[in-house]
Amino acid sequence: MTHLNDITTDTNVSTRSNGSHLTIDDRVKISVLKELEYSNQMIAQYIGVAHGTIDREIKRGMVTKM
Repeated sequence: MTHLNDITTDTNVSTRSNGSHLTIDDRVKISVLKELEYSNQMIAQYIGVAHGTIDREIKRGMVTKM
């Protein structure tokens, strides 16, 4: 498994204000880290959000609209 520090040159965990939305960059990071089989909790810590946010984002992305 690749370490989070290998994926980006920024070794600091992101800090964000409460209530801010995920950016496109955040969503790309989630996608890449899920492909590398990182847990939602590890991704959340890296991006600086609650793991429930990651859970909901992944669930929302897997839903196909008809």
